[in-house]
Amino acid sequence: MTSKKVKVESKEQAEAQQMDAKTDSEGDSSDDENPDIYKGDEGITVDFEGRNPIDSDLDGIKQMLGQLFVKAHIDLSELSGIIIGQNYVGSVLKQAYTDDDDEDEDDSEEQ
Repeated sequence: MTSKKVKVESKEQAEAQQMDAKTDSEGDSSDDENPDIYKGDEGITVDFEGRNPIDSDLDGIKQMLGQLFVKAHIDLSELSGIIIGQNYVGSVLKQAYTDDDDEDEDDSEEQ
């Protein structure tokens, strides 16, 4: 009786491996069809700067606090305003702009 179980299990494993092989080969062909699909081994380089919070950061700070205090009954707008008012205490992260970025924008405006 155990020999039948082993045969059935090995047959099921063989079928599962065949199905995996089919999906792998189908996945490879779909990658060839659309080369713009993210494959997971690519990276981007971004520079960030820590800056003092200013009035234009109010919405971003409010969203971050909303994620932190999900179930708390807190006035997030007021708390965001307090954080901006005490801008010497913390920082906000923003993308660092270089001179090359400014030149690219100027070139596109001239065209």
